[in-house]
Amino acid sequence: MHPLTPLCAAAALLLTPTLPAQAAARISQVLVFPGAKGSSGWSAMFHMTRLLNSAPAAFLFNEMTTKMALGAVVTHAPAMTDFDRDPLDCIETGDWVRVDADAGVVEITKRA
Repeated sequence: MHPLTPLCAAAALLLTPTLPAQAAARISQVLVFPGAKGSSGWSAMFHMTRLLNSAPAAFLFNEMTTKMALGAVVTHAPAMTDFDRDPLDCIETGDWVRVDADAGVVEITKRA
């Protein structure tokens, strides 16, 4: 058995919420991660999150790959990459993040 990568671990949480309230909370969350690696099975995983109504509200990632592009397409979620600053350094769990991918704008409100 292979260890879970950060994205895989996040995806596992998205696919298998233990409580309905947790799934509902994740729907409004932005998934921030370095990028997707691995097989083309990612598209099926992302597609399942959309079918289960547990896909992230948006994706912010550092490296564009075909896997991530396909993930954004199948989830119908806005996605952004190629930032001036690394979102992994700027965004922490609990921060409020507004993504306007059409305008290329990410607004971060730090948690109190």
